[in-house]
Amino acid sequence: MRDAIDVEIASCDTNDPAVGDSIFRKVVWVRKQVEALSLIDDICPLCVGEGVIEVHETIEDSEYQNLWLETEQHEPNVDGWHAVVCLTCLGKGHLADN
Repeated sequence: MRDAIDVEIASCDTNDPAVGDSIFRKVVWVRKQVEALSLIDDICPLCVGEGVIEVHETIEDSEYQNLWLETEQHEPNVDGWHAVVCLTCLGKGHLADN
């Protein structure tokens, strides 16, 4: 990721002070985001850190089917899908301290 960012910077004309400064600030922000994400080594593989997953009404897993039905009582679906709490991480998005 960092190499791709560096290549993008190198291909930009940074002789224009306004463009160069803007690109520099964006690159610093992106690098900080990448570094912060790399610290999360226990991210949930099922929901990929979101804490919820999309479940269709035809799901065969009984636990997710129950969550779908519970959600359906409060919010009738339009297309058969509901976002429900990820049971792998219990809605946290990461696996530590489950």
